[in-house]
Amino acid sequence: MKNTIGNSVAVTLFGESHGEMIGAVIDGLAPGIAVDEAYIAHMLDLRRPSGKISTPRQEKDAFQIVSGVRSGKTTGTPITILIPNENVKSGDYAQMRTTARPSHADYTAQCKYHGYQDSRGGGHFSGRITAALVAAGAICKSALEKKGIWIGTHVGRCAGILDRAFDDLASDIQSLNDKTFAVLDASCEERMKAAILAAAEDGDSVGGILETAIIGMPAGVGEPWFDTLEGMLSHALFSIPAITLSIVVFPYPDGAIIVVILPSSNSNEKSFKIYSLSYLKDRFFIVIAFFDLPSFILFTSFFPPRFLPQI
Repeated sequence: MKNTIGNSVAVTLFGESHGEMIGAVIDGLAPGIAVDEAYIAHMLDLRRPSGKISTPRQEKDAFQIVSGVRSGKTTGTPITILIPNENVKSGDYAQMRTTARPSHADYTAQCKYHGYQDSRGGGHFSGRITAALVAAGAICKSALEKKGIWIGTHVGRCAGILDRAFDDLASDIQSLNDKTFAVLDASCEERMKAAILAAAEDGDSVGGILETAIIGMPAGVGEPWFDTLEGMLSHALFSIPAITLSIVVFPYPDGAIIVVILPSSNSNEKSFKIYSLSYLKDRFFIVIAFFDLPSFILFTSFFPPRFLPQI
């Protein structure tokens, strides 16, 4: 019954959607790392639902760091982050005590926890828990930036509407870290939002592609076999609720072989098959993952290729 990911640095999530609090524990960070609470709050602001395209639930996310940080620096002991739940409407989920929703974790939770799970709002399986993950990630992301490693994500495609591709990576990443709707071409935002709302009017959702660029990565990260860079990324990506397709890219000196794995047509069955093989040159793409909340593709890229060890 584990809720922890990571070896050298481990993150544990806890709490339920309608419980008193949710939170995270980060264990393994070195002492002396700066922790900027304003930066954590900023990242939580970017995560917070906004407008009609998001959940109507509004939370202040007034987090507290109750251990592992003193005078703005890590102590080297576990960091515990607490985030209170305030806007809960448990009555809306009364039917879930006896009825499982399709394509949700309700039935899985019933089988795993034998009826003892907190089913309100999806309980521990709720997207609400990602607030704690964002807070923990903000501490780690800030530490990476001080090492010259920068991460940025944009909505590359949504409902068939294309954002422009990454160009000046450093500049683009900086601009994305201050946007609540992460597109590089500002003219795409309203069109994407309009398409999302139009689909919602029909009781439907739309798909999209999120492209993530990471710069400043050193060579030699990861272990030779089971804890490779791709393997650890895949572990984290498949931990995102409802991932149903993955494209894993294996780099070679002159390009890469891309293996596309598709699920069965039934979203509640997790059988997979290899769908296609492709070949790429001049860019190192790690993982693309497709998931259905609603139907996003997460597209992770590492730049530039010179950071890669030769094979």
